[in-house]
Amino acid sequence: MTENLKIWLEIGSNFITIIAFIVILFTYKALIISKKQLNLETITRCIDYYRNHFLGINIQSTDLYELKSYLDFVNEEMFYIENEYIAEKVAIEWLDGMIDVLPIFKDDIVLNDNYCNKVIYKKELLNPNPRIKRAFTLNREYNFTLVYSQNIDNYEDKKKIREKLIKEVLKNLRKL
Repeated sequence: MTENLKIWLEIGSNFITIIAFIVILFTYKALIISKKQLNLETITRCIDYYRNHFLGINIQSTDLYELKSYLDFVNEEMFYIENEYIAEKVAIEWLDGMIDVLPIFKDDIVLNDNYCNKVIYKKELLNPNPRIKRAFTLNREYNFTLVYSQNIDNYEDKKKIREKLIKEVLKNLRKL
């Protein structure tokens, strides 16, 4: 009888182990799904907020309230990018839009002075958002005439250089 009891205890133990493993797998899968849903909700909320508040924003706006609101919004998006709450493809897309407005620095010199919003750096609006300035302070040299080119013949070259610039900004942001 003791031999039968040992066998049943071992079967029961194995059964409980299998059930525990299955529970862990389902919990892990639910966690992954939950994270994806949170990421999607974050992306959707940011896109909706952008559309409702900043779609069509004048890149050369001088309205301090509008610019400060935009920078707060950008800082929040960068927080999500920095902490990898959103997919890299989405981060790259968002950063691509940001480089059309934000000043880009190297050694505290604005590199894209002819293309960015001058009020942002002249009024030192980045001071409350140091994450933005650190991310957009570059080490490499870029041809900003090409980065901002409107010439359709330069599209492929423009795309490549913007991708390199964005990758550097992304790298700066992720190492903060």
